[in-house]
Amino acid sequence: AVTRVVDSMTDNLRPTCADATDVANAVLDGSDAILLGAETLCGLYPVETISTIGRICDEAEKVFNQDLYFKRTMKYVGEPMIHLESIASSAVRAAIKVKASVIICFTSSG
Repeated sequence: AVTRVVDSMTDNLRPTCADATDVANAVLDGSDAILLGAETLCGLYPVETISTIGRICDEAEKVFNQDLYFKRTMKYVGEPMIHLESIASSAVRAAIKVKASVIICFTSSG
């Protein structure tokens, strides 16, 4: 997860160019999540902040090559793969093949 990426939106309706770039780069670097704090907790524009972050992420994901990222990541996974990694990689492989927009995973341990 990436934190403190849009501090500028605590008091402003729009992020700075640097903050917007940080969000896009987080997506392109393969981050799993973006954690918002003061921007939504005590900021003046919490709803607009979430909407803006969502739009930036959507645009960045349009150019992110999930398949290539997955293949590069798999090079660093040891053999034989542990059971959990095997299940996760199979889910990713299936999602790529069917062009799924999300993978939803339920957990009891986090």
